[in-house]
Amino acid sequence: MAQRAERTAAVVPPPATRNTLFWIKEPHSPTYVGWHQDLKYWGLDNDELASVWVALSPATTESGCMSAILGSNRMLLDHGETYHDHNMLTRGQELTMHYMPTHTRQTLARWDTAALVRGTDTYGHFEHTPRPQRDFDPAAVAFHARASKAMREIVYSGAKESAPKL
Repeated sequence: MAQRAERTAAVVPPPATRNTLFWIKEPHSPTYVGWHQDLKYWGLDNDELASVWVALSPATTESGCMSAILGSNRMLLDHGETYHDHNMLTRGQELTMHYMPTHTRQTLARWDTAALVRGTDTYGHFEHTPRPQRDFDPAAVAFHARASKAMREIVYSGAKESAPKL
């Protein structure tokens, strides 16, 4: 088993967590998350991104479960921007986590951040998210504010409107 893990580590680059987002949809709320592809908005130089969605409450047909289009992970589709008031997405476009290999580069901003999940980052394309030393660590809070501002600038890059939902 240890040999298999070593072989896998040699082939698979160390992943970094791109970001984590919390989508809170209250019961009976008219809000929704419109059809979209995460990769379209992140400004990354490759498509080696995996998004993980975790439902923290029942995701039933009645409550609005997640749907996917078979094969949509194989091609980037055109996206219309609707900016509907009830759409929870930033551009009319869930706890989601986005993972990418460390050789990925940001193409829409000069600065971006990611948290190294395992291994060593030999590329240095993203500033590593600092580990807080205590609750509300001032350095970590300041870093989070900078990272949040950068994320807003990235996802709104090229947008016709900019309603701050992130």
